Amino acid sequence: MEARTVPGMLHHVEVYCADLARTTEFWGWFLGKLGYVLYQEWPSGLSYRLGQTYLVFVQAETRFSDRSYHRCRPGLNHLAFHAASRFQVDEMTDLLRERGLHILYEDRHPHAGGPGTYAVYFEDPDRMKVELIAPETSTPETATVGEHRPTTDARMAIVEAAVEKELACSAHDLAHVRRVAGLCRHLAENVPEVDLEVLDLASVLHDIARIREDTDDSGNTDHAAMGAEMASGILQSAGYPEQTARHVCACIATHRFRGTTAPETIEAKLLFDADKLDSLGAVGIARAYMLAARYGEELYSGEDPDTYVARNHIGGTPTGRIKALSAHTPNLEFEIAFKRIPDRLFTQQARTLAVRRLAVMQAFFDQLKQELGGAS
Repeated sequence: MEARTVPGMLHHVEVYCADLARTTEFWGWFLGKLGYVLYQEWPSGLSYRLGQTYLVFVQAETRFSDRSYHRCRPGLNHLAFHAASRFQVDEMTDLLRERGLHILYEDRHPHAGGPGTYAVYFEDPDRMKVELIAPETSTPETATVGEHRPTTDARMAIVEAAVEKELACSAHDLAHVRRVAGLCRHLAENVPEVDLEVLDLASVLHDIARIREDTDDSGNTDHAAMGAEMASGILQSAGYPEQTARHVCACIATHRFRGTTAPETIEAKLLFDADKLDSLGAVGIARAYMLAARYGEELYSGEDPDTYVARNHIGGTPTGRIKALSAHTPNLEFEIAFKRIPDRLFTQQARTLAVRRLAVMQAFFDQLKQELGGAS
């Protein structure tokens, strides 16, 4: 479908250059990475088009080439282009360096435009400044806790379809995924440096391999590690850049509470925190008993947690995998794992929410113990 013309929008920009062949080699490569296509071509020039806007490059006549271009003189200073995400900026930066091009303001990269910007600046063959800038994230459209606004992006639709196909477990279904996505966005509201595309993808894909782990009686499957592998293929099929996929997969690989590798990026830390928060509070109680029903667990166990861990956790440690899920109970999970969550979280906001939700769970299990013991 032809893009709609917006009154006032730039129609085209025409740039005269000292060496058309050299300019074509550079701009054809760079604009091609952004989705531009060759639009017009004639002996002394050519143009590249994206939507309704196009850029024209023309060989300057010899009689006008005695005065070289300088961006600080009156006239055009630089051209700035939208990037799809911060990781596209990072990817382009790496490619520019591989081509031997100088990154401007290296000491302040990628925030040379100010603390609220994320961009790379460089020069074309005539030393005109070029900027590739990521979308602003300081005032993102946010979702409330438990709500994730669906995207119409075709690539995300492919990802969501793959997740829906894999997830059937009642406690790790699409509802859990959406709550985690909403929590991720909620926690990211005051974190301007976060890449929301990576965060959204990681939250949607984080439990993609959960069913495969739960149905592996050998206990050898780690849904975080396997999920990262599965996500890589899904993201590639959906058409996401390789660097975006790598960052998403790194988030997934480190989101597990009983995992041995800690999250490193802010996106990975936010995913870790959001996923753990969804196991706490009233939602956490409901999910715990959904799992208990699935595995035939008892309502409550009065066994000493340390004794239980020694006999039913691999390695006899709280972080070890559970050997027999049918011997587990929600209150044991609360004592062994859930109470430790606030100390493992990375953001203060998540820790505050975790403490509140733990209080809800503590009151529930205290009441349950009394009722099971015959007290009212």
